[in-house]
Amino acid sequence: MDGEIKSKRFALPEALRRERGVLCTVGALALAVRLVLFFGWLDSPLRYFHRVPGLDMLSLLRYGQWGDPGIHPVFTLHRTLVALIYHLNGASHSVAALAVIQLLCGTGTAVFTAWSALRLWGSRRAALAAGAVAAFYAPAVMYELSMLQETLLLFAFSASFAGILLAEKLHFRRGSGWIAGVLLGLASIGRPTALLWVAAAVGWSFLVQFRRGRGNWRRVLPVVAAVFAVWIAVGGLNRCFNGGWSPFFNVVEYSATVNRVGAPAGGGDGGGGATAVPDSLGYRLFRIGLNAAGRMPMVFLAHEIPDNLNYYFIREYFPGLKFLIGPGLLIPFALAGLVLVVVTGRFLRRESLIVLA
Repeated sequence: MDGEIKSKRFALPEALRRERGVLCTVGALALAVRLVLFFGWLDSPLRYFHRVPGLDMLSLLRYGQWGDPGIHPVFTLHRTLVALIYHLNGASHSVAALAVIQLLCGTGTAVFTAWSALRLWGSRRAALAAGAVAAFYAPAVMYELSMLQETLLLFAFSASFAGILLAEKLHFRRGSGWIAGVLLGLASIGRPTALLWVAAAVGWSFLVQFRRGRGNWRRVLPVVAAVFAVWIAVGGLNRCFNGGWSPFFNVVEYSATVNRVGAPAGGGDGGGGATAVPDSLGYRLFRIGLNAAGRMPMVFLAHEIPDNLNYYFIREYFPGLKFLIGPGLLIPFALAGLVLVVVTGRFLRRESLIVLA
């Protein structure tokens, strides 16, 4: 009798067991796909692309050689990871180790995606489908097997997305607000454009708590405090090691002058180089927003957005990517899903966070 009571006491609720089953299934699928592709990557030309002069892969590895002449530490997630591997490996890069870590981050992104879908809709089928799409999305796996920073940015974003949902579920109690704030802060130090996500997530959190009661908005303050704590800590490290106060990787000027609609592939308006942009920070931010809006119609073209052109080139040298989900299939479904969220009125519920993201 006592044994039965103890077994019931420590038995997991049925809903929790099913939730773990979904997350474990997604994690296993993501790991299996990445394990197969990793061994294919070992014998593919993609493994050596970081040796090609002029590519970002080579530059980002060099930026991680902290302590070398002319290299000043900048504490983004990617550069910190590259520098850690570089020094642990005896002042030598290990692209295989970096690829393994990024593949594990990609697996984590798929699990976070599944959990977030489960939290938003309460459907195990929806969670399994969303997690499977994240696990089998070919451009994501391609970036995980490169030396670029997109994988860590996506991992940090998906973790912060899940963190905000968890904090909302717990009414920002039990330290969940602090955890969500730290994750938001880490997600924003890689790219300044992530500040839009931070502002949206914090604003959504205040709105949710305000609807629960006028005084409840104070529970979101730990989120804000944790975000600023991360920014101050990273900014302090940057100040000590490279002389700059900013916790963000500054690409404002670059983003304001490249990828302009009608500009040649090399950037700018033609005639050799990008058009000068006024020094005003407000104008540069306006220019970034205008460029992004102008590129939206390109989503419907044959090769989608320019960033995906890398995928169409690399998959010819890495056939394993052809068996996974490409942007040509996923982007129309994603756009249709966003439209349905808005027109069905569910934008006013938790799903509004997806649109804000």
